[in-house]
Amino acid sequence: MASLPMGQEVAVTMPQLAAAFSVIANGGLSVNPHLVERVVNQDGVSTYEFDSGDRERVISEKTAATMRDLAHQVVTNPHGTGKRAAIREYRVGGKTGTAQIADPVRGGYYKDRYTAIFAGFAPIVDPKITAVIVVQEPMIRNHFGGFVSAPVFREVVREALVKMRVPEDPMDPEFFRRERRLFREIAKEVDADTVNSPVELSLLETSIFDETIDGLELVVSRVDKRSRGRRLPSFKGMTKREAKMRTLDLGIGWDPQGAGWVVRQDPPAGTLLNDIRVCKLIFGRGFENNDD
Repeated sequence: MASLPMGQEVAVTMPQLAAAFSVIANGGLSVNPHLVERVVNQDGVSTYEFDSGDRERVISEKTAATMRDLAHQVVTNPHGTGKRAAIREYRVGGKTGTAQIADPVRGGYYKDRYTAIFAGFAPIVDPKITAVIVVQEPMIRNHFGGFVSAPVFREVVREALVKMRVPEDPMDPEFFRRERRLFREIAKEVDADTVNSPVELSLLETSIFDETIDGLELVVSRVDKRSRGRRLPSFKGMTKREAKMRTLDLGIGWDPQGAGWVVRQDPPAGTLLNDIRVCKLIFGRGFENNDD
């Protein structure tokens, strides 16, 4: 009863969540997410064009307008959890989300592993973009969607809207005049997504990854004194799920490649954990003889 109204225990995919927020953004009509809008051959002839079909009305225009206003207040209200998604040139609306990750082995939920989300749209006056930002297991104390995912939404959506040359729908300048005061106060607040004790911005842990590494699924290493002297085990023969769970337990990042079972790893088994940032795991259908 406590978790269902917040959305925990309700599983959706990112396209499903984007479609739901698009309904609010466009006035209440259903949206069919698609990857390819049109295919043109070398002669310039269109060989395929996406057909959205009849768009079903999901909610009334009045309800959609009310929801857009509420989503905007998530960003602009002094007590809103999405203030970090605010864009100076465009009014945005959205919702933060923070959910515990399910434990597939013991059942229930992990006490210290979360998924942080911000889903929203912009600009409010005539929405052109819906975006869903999901961060799995942010390794900071303020692991909430408003702290982790909202700033990513701000940067991604702003750049997209500017490149699309969307006319500005500026935020109220007063919001940014009081921004410093608001961001001092946010440390005293509890993110409404998760029942937790108040946290302070000074408790934020910095990531050990100062550079961007493309194409990798990374989990930031936890600072754990117990890892001193511990060595990397062998992952050979593990499935992706087993390997991921093991790297999470060890507090190291992983770079999975291929499909099947682990046939090779880098660094090799026996390497000190304190010397490892990312463990590269090669998956295949057979086993290789080397231990690299």
